[in-house]
Amino acid sequence: MLFIGLVILSVGFRRIDPYFTEEAINLITFIMLYLIGIPNCNKIKDTRSWLEEKGITYEFVHVKKEPLSKDEISDLAHKVGVDVLVNTRGTTYRKLEIKDKNLSDEELLELVHEHQSMLKRPILVLEESVLVGFDEEAFEQFAKQHELLD
Repeated sequence: MLFIGLVILSVGFRRIDPYFTEEAINLITFIMLYLIGIPNCNKIKDTRSWLEEKGITYEFVHVKKEPLSKDEISDLAHKVGVDVLVNTRGTTYRKLEIKDKNLSDEELLELVHEHQSMLKRPILVLEESVLVGFDEEAFEQFAKQHELLD
């Protein structure tokens, strides 16, 4: 059996090549490290450089071109907490003037879905593990834990 293309699948976060049948997806699964963010963000640039220096393969998810679904955002929030996932110091958060509105987590996540630049960056996702924020020591531990480094 020959497959052309790439299937990327992990629990809770999934990007699938549309040319694969459901049967093919069930037969073959590749676990991929995702880097989620916006390419012109300095923290994303630094993260990409770090990953490339270490020879770690990843797939970049540009949230302005490929927005995360509500379910993907909810899953990330469930794993790390809304307070960790949402960048309350960013420009978008300030422009929306929501600091004093006492929004529920659900309301805040709805706004994040509409304004994905509110996601704290970078976000690294590998299988069930999620790491948020730029921290080289945390990256190193994350990479070693998942056997991404030699």
